[in-house]
Amino acid sequence: MRNSNRSIEQLLRIYPREWRDRYGGELKVTIEDCLEGSPPSLNFLIPLALCGAKQRYTYFVSAFSPGSGPLSGTMLGIIAWALALIGCSSFVKLTEHWRNVPRLSKLPIELITSDVFRVSGLVSFLCILVGAALSAPYYFKMQKGPSKTKVNRRIVWFLLLASAFMFSTVSLVLFAHHMNSIARNGGNPLFAGVFLAWGILYAVTVIAGCLSCLEGVRQIKFSAQTINLQVKIGLLGAILVSAISLSALLMLFLMVVKAPGFLSGGPAGHPGSPWTLITVLTAGALLMAFGLSLMSVIKTSRYTLAKRTS
Repeated sequence: MRNSNRSIEQLLRIYPREWRDRYGGELKVTIEDCLEGSPPSLNFLIPLALCGAKQRYTYFVSAFSPGSGPLSGTMLGIIAWALALIGCSSFVKLTEHWRNVPRLSKLPIELITSDVFRVSGLVSFLCILVGAALSAPYYFKMQKGPSKTKVNRRIVWFLLLASAFMFSTVSLVLFAHHMNSIARNGGNPLFAGVFLAWGILYAVTVIAGCLSCLEGVRQIKFSAQTINLQVKIGLLGAILVSAISLSALLMLFLMVVKAPGFLSGGPAGHPGSPWTLITVLTAGALLMAFGLSLMSVIKTSRYTLAKRTS
């Protein structure tokens, strides 16, 4: 019986914490009644485990769902900004030596998109800071209520990941400075593996920060005036994110056309395909950021127009 209870407890861990807090007790009693003291068979455990995995996936997806409130468009913009941050970071790393590549001509569109990329990135970051400053008083007021646990849990996870990311970044830079350019660009398998792990940690940290922002927007009760300000800032931020993503995609396309060997790392005579795995993932993140930012602009604009007509 003790082993049976242990198996049930382990099985329930597959389900998300929120689901267990609400339905875990009932499910445990139901399972115990069905087993009647006998150990659970594999055919009994597998469907329950699959249901738990499905519930965990549902809760994970719902964590990124903006809902239908007045700030839903702004929340979509936060997700788009997080994707753009990942995609643009990869893009900057891919193209950090682009200025040193001899080219036949400089297109005006390349210079324009480069300026748009830099200016939009800076202003969108300022929008995030202003939005956070507007939310800070309401966050501290929320600490007196019961909803603080969910938000604080996500913030703690984000701070832990951010600390690990900062420490690993400093370590990686020190590691890289003791190597030549060939080893840094894939010649050293150990460094390549460490750099890949660092990139994954960076993406996870950005996602954790995005989740903490979304949970805060869901739980914090803003005033009507603050919501209107947040919506306007969110609209500006979404427009800037779409400009960042589109300019980065355009510059990436120009590099593919003008110098395919630069992205593939191949020699001039045999450049190879510029669409490497990292290039495809970068373009995919930028495309998703562009699509979500457009959705955010549409959602936020509809809310703004509805407020004006009401």
